[in-house]
Amino acid sequence: MVALLLTTALNFFAIWHIIAFDELQTDHKNHIDHYKIWARAVKQAMLVKSAMASLVFKIFCAQEKILECM
Repeated sequence: MVALLLTTALNFFAIWHIIAFDELQTDHKNHIDHYKIWARAVKQAMLVKSAMASLVFKIFCAQEKILECM
């Protein structure tokens, strides 16, 4: 569970750094248009990661129930 939390935190900081470096390169763009592009990509990435996290959580719960039955 700790590994899952650390992975999520590292993924967040990786995306945050990518956005920060991209903003340094594109200061001349309109910030609203720039945000719309990144918001869509970040939402999709977070949706996939949350689905994976919920699947991992369900697997851990199922594994605990199987071990209790033994």
